[in-house]
Amino acid sequence: MRTRFLIASLLACVLPLKTLAQAPGVTTKSILLGQSAAFSGPAAQLGIQMNIGTKAYFDSVNAQGGVYGRKIELKTRDDKYEATLCVENTKKFVEEDKVFALISYVGTPTTVAAMPIFTQAKVPLVGPFTGAESLRDPVNRYIFNVRASYYNETEKIVEQLVSTHEDDQCRAARRGDHDLGLYFDHRIRPANEKCREHDPIPQRIVRRQQGARRHAQG
Repeated sequence: MRTRFLIASLLACVLPLKTLAQAPGVTTKSILLGQSAAFSGPAAQLGIQMNIGTKAYFDSVNAQGGVYGRKIELKTRDDKYEATLCVENTKKFVEEDKVFALISYVGTPTTVAAMPIFTQAKVPLVGPFTGAESLRDPVNRYIFNVRASYYNETEKIVEQLVSTHEDDQCRAARRGDHDLGLYFDHRIRPANEKCREHDPIPQRIVRRQQGARRHAQG
């Protein structure tokens, strides 16, 4: 229901400015959306499964009358999880297909590469399959995320680990700090401090972790 609500809200935003018939990708009977994802290559299953889920939902919406009486149509293009191909696909969606919106893009490098294209064209992207912070901060008014960010996910995982106060899980949080590195550092560091209260670690391990961070920072 959330995706359907977003699409309906986007259409509603168009109404004060122009009639729906004048909106790109919108006719009296349909709403055209575009999806660039990996449908071939090593990451193909990511795109294939995302497409299956997206189409299944749209089939359900269309069976109930669509959005404002218009059926949702989905056009796909294969980017093989390659940024340059995703950029090309996005340009075609915007310039040739004249889609109303983009949806269900898969992957951080591909979506980030396409961001300047759809942002400049003022074409919304709904529900990209990535939790990258670069697609959330700074806020882009044309990106509508429907999943949690990696930061949010990690924060909740660490909160769960710390709330149980189990030694094994505290050690897991510390291993996460060492292995995931600086990307999650500001989320996992507080959990490390709480874990050390229950299961202190030798100072030599602390010094090794601090040294690794200094090395990573150059």
